[in-house]
Amino acid sequence: SIPVLLWPENPNNLWVALGGLALGLILFFYQWVGWYFSLFIVTNQRLRQITQKGFFNRSVIDLGLSKIQNISYNIPGLSGAMFRFGTLVVQTYVGDLYLDKIEHPQKIYDQITDAIKQYAKGGEMVTTHEKDVE
Repeated sequence: SIPVLLWPENPNNLWVALGGLALGLILFFYQWVGWYFSLFIVTNQRLRQITQKGFFNRSVIDLGLSKIQNISYNIPGLSGAMFRFGTLVVQTYVGDLYLDKIEHPQKIYDQITDAIKQYAKGGEMVTTHEKDVE
C-alpha cells in the first residue's frame, strides 16, 4: 500500500498494492491451516501430538506416559500473557517434545501431570484437548 500512498496518480501502483494484499492473505491462510488442524490428545496411556504443516504435510508423535520424565511450560512475555498462550516442553529419555502456541498452558500442564499421576497409580483417566497451533 505504500506505493499507492506515495504516488496516487499512477494506476499501476494500485495493482501492486492489491497483489501484496493477496500474497499476504495466501500466506496467512497457509499458516492458519497449520494452526487450526494441529492438535494433541492426552489419554490414560499416552500423549499424541498431530501437527499439520501447510496443506499436505502432517506429522504424528505418539509418546507413552511412562516415558515422560519432566514437563514444563513457558508463557512468552506480554503477548503470551494477554492472549493466554505458551509452550509446553515434555522431556523424555530420547529428547524433548515441544508443544508450541498452546492455549492456557497452565491448565494443560495440570491435566498432563494429573494423567501421569493417575497412570503411575494405575487409575483410569481420559483427558482430551485440541490444540489450536501452528
